Amino acid sequence: MLRLVVFTFVFICANATQLQLNPATVRIFESQINDTLNNLSKDLAKNDPMTIPTIDFAIANPGVTVNLSAQNVQLIGYSQFVATKIKVNVIPPSLELNLVFKKIQLIAPSYNLNLQAAFIPFYGAGSINLVPENIQIGVKAKVSIGISGITVKEVQPTFNLTKSDLVITGALNNPQFSQIVSTSTTECFPQFLKNYTKKLSALLGPVIQDVLNKLLSDLLRADHFIPIPGTIKTQEVQQDGLIGRLNVHF
Repeated sequence: MLRLVVFTFVFICANATQLQLNPATVRIFESQINDTLNNLSKDLAKNDPMTIPTIDFAIANPGVTVNLSAQNVQLIGYSQFVATKIKVNVIPPSLELNLVFKKIQLIAPSYNLNLQAAFIPFYGAGSINLVPENIQIGVKAKVSIGISGITVKEVQPTFNLTKSDLVITGALNNPQFSQIVSTSTTECFPQFLKNYTKKLSALLGPVIQDVLNKLLSDLLRADHFIPIPGTIKTQEVQQDGLIGRLNVHF
């Protein structure tokens, strides 16, 4: 944290030309971000895998209703990430960051879904096992420097992955249909992610911005990142005219 304070003071007091002539100053900031990410990964590993008792997601709009609940959801491998790029630019002040997760596994041993789109119902009750691999998250953001420290704004994330395996049971309460859903989603999900990366960026950009700002202010530690048991986190979701609510019971 001390190196961040020193860097901020130098950044404020120096002009752009001086900084260009002294790239080592910028490297201090990049090194501090890398150290903080490494420490965060180690702290998160203490709670990896993580079990989430209940996740509820609901959309209630004219023409579209969704009610999805899952119990005892396991998240495995979320602490295993590496930063493949950390770059601070002086002119204009900006940050470029690439994170890679080798593999994350999400297991929902019990889910229940009721969806109605227009007059078409879709339902299911069973289990979900999702394993995306080589997940790449890129971030570009503007940097603001002030007496209180360094913050990022206008965060623009990108998402990509090379492979994703899905096994779902209970779709339409039909084993054969569940197999079709599993196979088709496994084959199409990486391309789906590419096609909808702009919408995902708009949806997740503010969340990633908040995480980065906490990271830069040295507030993001494992005990802040993982809520204590009994905590309920609620997130409003708005996309393409649909309004939903996500509740996560830890």
